[in-house]
Order: sequence, then C-alpha cells, then structure tokens
Amino acid sequence: MAIRTVLQLGDPGLREVAKKVDDPAAAEIRALVEDLSDTLAYWRKTTGYGRGIAARRLARTCELFFCGYRARKPWPVVNPVITERSKEKIVVWDACLSFFPFLCKSSGTVKSPCGYQDLNGERHEVHANEERNLSSCCSTKSITWMGSSRWIASRT
Repeated sequence: MAIRTVLQLGDPGLREVAKKVDDPAAAEIRALVEDLSDTLAYWRKTTGYGRGIAARRLARTCELFFCGYRARKPWPVVNPVITERSKEKIVVWDACLSFFPFLCKSSGTVKSPCGYQDLNGERHEVHANEERNLSSCCSTKSITWMGSSRWIASRT
C-alpha cells in the first residue's frame, strides 16, 4: 500500500491510548497491515533496524502490531493480551523507530504467553521462543505499553 511517516519522540499522538479492534477482518485493518509492512520494510532497508511496528507508530490508535522480521511469515497481531508473566527476566538493548537511532536498556519477562487475534478474528496463543520467535518480535513490554500511552515494537 504505502510507506507512512513514523511518529517521533515528543509527538502527542504517541501518548494516545490504543483501542481494541472490533473487526480484525475489516478492509481498513487489512490496509493498515499493508502500510505497516511497507513502512517496516522501508526502515529495515534504509537503517537495518526494525523487527516489528505498532499501528501507534503510524498515528493509528488500535491494538495492532506487525512483525515482519524473524517471523516465519509476516505476522499481524491484533488485540494482544499477556495471559501470564514469568518471574524470569531478561535485559536487552532496545531500539525504537520513534526515537531512532538511540538504544536504551530494557527489561522484560522471558516467558509470557500472549493471546491475540489474527486477521480473520480467530484467537491464538503463543509463547516466547516458540512458533514465531515471539521473544524477538513482540515483548511483554510492547503489549503492556500498547494499552497505555507508549509502545515499543522493536525488541531483541
């Protein structure tokens, strides 16, 4: 579809609270996923960074993010929910498309099951280090921050 502008640090749009997606199969959601895919591909090509991107980054206030790097195939994640948090923690250096090229130290849980819907509205659950390498595509922090006013979609 299109490469979109990524909101940058300080933009008030990054503080808006994301809302649940009522119809994951809606044409506008599928178009947004294409925009997320195109935008992420552009960032990877031009900077080498970007494993995933949230709708929030494109000024869209819906609970949706897209993993396109290290996923076995492009992976839109709609209405994600952390269903459990492990006590084991991991500390990594994070990068974020909204304050690129700065890296920051970040911590999160190692194994936290995540429930989500696909673009057909079907519910799924995945676990870190399984199926689509959840730990490198979406962190528990990413999902937690989506529901508040912040989002980080890139995670090592």
